[in-house]
Parts: sequence; C-alpha cells; structure tokens
Amino acid sequence: MMEILRNPARLNFYHLLEKDLEECFRYVEPCEVHHKMHSDQFARIILMSAAEIENALRDFYRVRKDTGQTRIKKAVNIHQWHGVVIEKFPKFD
Repeated sequence: MMEILRNPARLNFYHLLEKDLEECFRYVEPCEVHHKMHSDQFARIILMSAAEIENALRDFYRVRKDTGQTRIKKAVNIHQWHGVVIEKFPKFD
C-alpha cells in the first residue's frame, strides 16, 4: 500500500495543490470571516483535491483487492472504495 503514497506523480500533484493553496492564503486569510467568500481558484483547488482523493481511494481498493487478504466485494464508486479502505485503515475516516 505504501507504493501508492510514494508515487512521485501523486506526490508532485499534491505539492502543486498545496502550493496553490498557500498562494491563495497570501491574499485571503483562512478565517471565519472569509467562509462565505467565493473564488474560482478556491473552487479549482477543492475540485482537484476531491478528484485526487477519489483516485487514492480507488488505488487503495485495487491494491487491497489484489492482495487477496480478505473477501472484498466489487466496488465501483467512491463510497464503496471508502468502505473497503476503512476496513483496513479505520483512522482514515
């Protein structure tokens, strides 16, 4: 499972998202006053982060399924992948 976390492409993408968010925070402080603020940049970061979470869950599911350690039902969406990952990593939730 660790090979998923050490994937250079995934790590690079994560670091790019992190830098984008840090850049945004140079102009908009993350505080309660700004919770209602809308920005195309923030929307892009949120959508890209959600897609990356979905990809990571799918990859964890595939690795877990391929190891054959447990009986794993066929999972085809993010909710089902999440359930499989939580069985192995309960603190992930």
